[in-house]
Amino acid sequence: MHDAGLAALVPYLVQMVGEGVAGGLRDMGRLSRLLAATRALLANPHLGLAPYLHQLLPPVLTCLVARRLGVRGCRSILKPNPET
Repeated sequence: MHDAGLAALVPYLVQMVGEGVAGGLRDMGRLSRLLAATRALLANPHLGLAPYLHQLLPPVLTCLVARRLGVRGCRSILKPNPET
């Protein structure tokens, strides 16, 4: 089911992730929640995220290389969804 109301929020959600990562590099809980939100966005095939991927990649890559979060934390959040 396609929800036009949710699709209209995508630019704001992508911006929220970017600003949240930039402002919370020392808060592991916050980064984990932002990565989980990003994973949820990417898992929804009806949102049409292709035009926003260039805005999502920098925050995700920042989390992956940030020393504070570490590889183990990222791996548990970004692991492939077994349902897809």
